[in-house]
Amino acid sequence: MKKQLEAELMVLAQKVLNKKGADDVLVLHSQAQKLYEKLTLLKYVETHFGELQTTDHKHEIADRFEVLANEVLKGNTDVPESNPNADEEEIMTPVMDTIKDLVGEMPEEETLEDILAGILPQPTFVKRDKETVTPKTSEVDTMIVKNYPKPSDFQAHGGFKIGLNDKLAFIKHLFNDSSEDYVRVVSQINTIDSFENAQEFIVTMVKPDYNHWQGKETYETRFMTIVEQKFS
Repeated sequence: MKKQLEAELMVLAQKVLNKKGADDVLVLHSQAQKLYEKLTLLKYVETHFGELQTTDHKHEIADRFEVLANEVLKGNTDVPESNPNADEEEIMTPVMDTIKDLVGEMPEEETLEDILAGILPQPTFVKRDKETVTPKTSEVDTMIVKNYPKPSDFQAHGGFKIGLNDKLAFIKHLFNDSSEDYVRVVSQINTIDSFENAQEFIVTMVKPDYNHWQGKETYETRFMTIVEQKFS
């Protein structure tokens, strides 16, 4: 509340200072009344509320503002009604000088940062023993490329000569898009010593896992031809 009153006093004082020439004594009278009211309220608050810890210097400023307001009010009533502007300059000159001095002595208004600094706790920085770094997307892609089997690994397994197009077709249509299953089956066939045993392995162990390759006869025939060529 104190900050708000001080800010309002500053605004009112600036309004009085900005009235160069003082073309309207009634307006000046109104502003002086407001100054007096705000100063009276500020003085009451500072006197009766313990949380407002003010200095003697601030009390002196408040008292001088109050005296100034009374002088303005008294000076205004002494101006004759028939000619309200006759002594205008005599009233305004000392008033303006005094207000300028008082405005210069008013405490600077606290900024938002200053207010928050007294309310919010200061941040505490904790040093980490070991920083966990998440690899960037490009680094993850590089790792996948490095660990993924190269096309040449599929094209030649022992005696197998499998073209890239055949390999992709077999993976998609015979092994449900699983390159791991494809490599596992081809590697197992490489350990077999005859086409007959390889054919039995494919029919009894591989095809049941992939719905017996129903509707995939074209790709099955091509795959079996390549397997047979391995043993020829």
